[in-house]
Parts: sequence; C-alpha cells; structure tokens
Amino acid sequence: MSFSFPFLILNVIGNTLWASYAHKLNNFDMLVPNFIGIFFSMFMIIIALTVVYTPQKLIMAVFFIGWAFASISPMVSASVCGTAGTCLSIMTSISTL
Repeated sequence: MSFSFPFLILNVIGNTLWASYAHKLNNFDMLVPNFIGIFFSMFMIIIALTVVYTPQKLIMAVFFIGWAFASISPMVSASVCGTAGTCLSIMTSISTL
C-alpha cells in the first residue's frame, strides 16, 4: 500500500505552515522537526514523480507547494500560520481514516 500523491503534498504544506509558525515565534524546538518533515516529504514527492510521472502531478506539486512557501512571508501573521497548520493537520489525520 502506498501514500496518495495529494497526501504527500498536504504533508509538505502542513510542515511548511508549522515551520513558518515556529520561525515567526523564534521557536527552534518546533522549527527543526518541521524542516526535517519538509525534507522527507519533498524527497517522497520526488520519488513519486520519478516513478509515476504525469504533468498534472507536477503542476499540482509546484502550485500547492509554492503556495505553502508563501506563508514564510512577513505579511502572513503567526496566528494565521498556526491556525492553518492546525486545520490542515486535523484534515490530514482525518483523511487517512
């Protein structure tokens, strides 16, 4: 059994939102695990794209992951990053049930 491609993208987005939240609060205890999560999730996406490549998956990955990295912008507040990260974490956990 394998993970679905959207699930992998949601992991990158969630880890990015939490890393952005931790960065805005200067909380390195929360920042390091989320950067590790971003790295491993991106690694899994790269593997998924090399095994089963479709242009739609590449476009989806670039669009949504680019949107997630926009949360690092100083224009996005820490509370927005935390709220979005919490909602996404809950939805990702529920989607696996």
